[in-house]
Amino acid sequence: KLLANLLEKKINQRNTQLINLKTNYKFKINKMWFVKSKQGIDLLAHNHPEGVISGIYYYKVPKKKSPGLLKIKNPRDNIKVISQIKNYVKKDKEIIIKPAENSLIIFNSYLLHSVINQSSNESRISIPFDANISKN
Repeated sequence: KLLANLLEKKINQRNTQLINLKTNYKFKINKMWFVKSKQGIDLLAHNHPEGVISGIYYYKVPKKKSPGLLKIKNPRDNIKVISQIKNYVKKDKEIIIKPAENSLIIFNSYLLHSVINQSSNESRISIPFDANISKN
């Protein structure tokens, strides 16, 4: 609950960059889970129809070899990436992100996304979530 509250606060501080919400609305996390990914684990393309936005907080990311790249489909080639770090590339209507420890990635829930090339023998620990819009 504490992490959900911290993430909601962070997301809602920047919600004007994510979506044009009226002041009496905010994002509220409705689902959150814990993922521990080991070497050789890929995740097939999927989306999250139960949310408006989805996100991943990377708690622990292996420093050696590939930690598993996040691929987000960008079918219209119109997604704006808002980031202070340059750990992503846009390629062939996809955004490919190399996760960084203590980073947060947020995207539209309807977008297909997958994880490829987890080649490190260290585990990657992430906390994905879905959020909807609620009235204050």
